[in-house]
Amino acid sequence: MKTILTLLLSLTILGSQAQDVEVLSGSIEDMMSIKFWELNVDYADLQITERKVSLGSESDYKYKIEEEIAKESEQKAESWEKQYEAKKAKTYPTKFSVSFNKILLGSRQIMIATESYMDQVEGEVRVIPEKLELGWKKGRRMGEALLTARVEFYNEAGDLLFSMRLTNCPGVPSGSGWIDASDWYATYQRVNESFAKCGKEAAIYIDDNFPKKKKK
Repeated sequence: MKTILTLLLSLTILGSQAQDVEVLSGSIEDMMSIKFWELNVDYADLQITERKVSLGSESDYKYKIEEEIAKESEQKAESWEKQYEAKKAKTYPTKFSVSFNKILLGSRQIMIATESYMDQVEGEVRVIPEKLELGWKKGRRMGEALLTARVEFYNEAGDLLFSMRLTNCPGVPSGSGWIDASDWYATYQRVNESFAKCGKEAAIYIDDNFPKKKKK
């Protein structure tokens, strides 16, 4: 009986954290003919919360953290800014695209283009993060990061073909999650994983709902 109750509790917890996929416009059928896509991430709409307290926009968040680190060292603040911008420009998009391609490249021959395929690009995938929740547990133990984002698909003419919203894509911190409160670098691993989860779930939804070929 105890085992059954434990299993039910685990399923309830997992269910409460599950991400939700909502179709906003268009249809997957409209994007079927495009095989290679260019990925762009737009952070303009992103709002960040930590410990359920709003930290404002992405630029507000960056300013607050940089200001906090600068109290200890201007050099560390400059170093943090460079790493932060590099993650926005490269690491987070790469995490999304690798997970996306892992699902769709094999099953549908659809992929977010790497550098060697950019000359074959016929469409654009825009990932627009809307909300990032940085959770903390008791003390200095990190909780998961929950990312909500729109994913939009455009053809070369700029027409929106299909869009979806993925809510609460989780990124779990590595190890025990215990860190020093001033170690800002340690928080980004869970954000990496939330982008990876977002890419995976977007691809799974497209794969599961891909229109079947009509029989001749």
